[in-house]
Amino acid sequence: MIQAAQRAAKHACRAALKKINGDLRPDPDENLYPAWPDPETTTLSGLCASWVRARPTAKPDTHAAFKACIDKFIAFVGHDEVAKVSADDIRGWIRYLKEKQGLSDVRIKDGYFAAIKTVFNSARKHGLISTNPCDTVNPDGEPLPRTREKDLRDSEIYAILKASLTPNAQVCEDVANTRRWVPWLIAYSGARVAEITRLESKHIIFEAGVWGIDIQRSKNGRPRIVPVHRHLIEQGFLEFVRSREGLPLFFGKEKLKEAKLTIHKTRAEGLAEWAREVAGIEPGTVAPNHGWRHRFKTECRRVGMDREVRLYIQGHAFKMEGEKYGFFPIGITAAWMELFPSYVVSGKSLHVERPAGNDVIARAIALLQRERTPLDKPKAA
Repeated sequence: MIQAAQRAAKHACRAALKKINGDLRPDPDENLYPAWPDPETTTLSGLCASWVRARPTAKPDTHAAFKACIDKFIAFVGHDEVAKVSADDIRGWIRYLKEKQGLSDVRIKDGYFAAIKTVFNSARKHGLISTNPCDTVNPDGEPLPRTREKDLRDSEIYAILKASLTPNAQVCEDVANTRRWVPWLIAYSGARVAEITRLESKHIIFEAGVWGIDIQRSKNGRPRIVPVHRHLIEQGFLEFVRSREGLPLFFGKEKLKEAKLTIHKTRAEGLAEWAREVAGIEPGTVAPNHGWRHRFKTECRRVGMDREVRLYIQGHAFKMEGEKYGFFPIGITAAWMELFPSYVVSGKSLHVERPAGNDVIARAIALLQRERTPLDKPKAA
């Protein structure tokens, strides 16, 4: 090896001297040496970095999730070389994630496997590799058979909301605030729990005579303003927001300085564990936080809420092209929200106060046309 290196060095010196002396003809022996490997095209981490740059509009969380999957695969196979990755490596990784990490088939297929397959497909599309080792791998991904509906049931709603009104002196103030307000907020907005746990006081706004929750970051990247339900106002939610003036509602302000905000997800996960415990929800039956989104949709159907309005309020994607046109002013969504029921937990069981009658559409229109009386606005919200 040393002798080969010496010969190569002498060859380089001769080639350099020829150019210095004016001989600029190509070196006939240049092909004796392989091209220096480019980590951007020969390593898994390089392919992932290229994919991230090619998707500047993707959410930072998506970039981070893909990179985390690639890093975990590199750690599993013990190298970072694209040329050495085989279909058997992919299959072995899938078995490891399922048997050793205890991950579900759906999470593996739609998360980990999808990430690495997407990165390899992108590399092949740009001519960096000729084959994708994932092409011959077909992981299991069928969801487990459901044993019940995805909605939270009345007994579970009662247990969670009742417990939220009980002081939580054994936990820190931010966790106590999360348990107190987030269950009610997701119950009356149908929002994703992480959208609520990352709210700051400035996201509670007064617009067109209506209090709203300004959700600026969502799963599908579409911001929206959700009306604050009347029962939240009755419970003193606006006073709570006033007490957090200039601060996040459910975590410390110092967390906003972190390069990647994760505390809101920690709050959401902790809330799910607490809700599962207080409501006695068995694992694998219903998601304690996500179940609120399903229940919200069910209640929207009960009051005959316009389909586009309920899609907008919950931040669901519109499927038809015509649905993507126009905007949903809070005056429109608030009129429908006033027909949404209230959950009463003062008794021994849940009482759902639903608007009665078959004229809900006419009543919604009447509410829309009524003259709104502005409320006193908090100092900063």
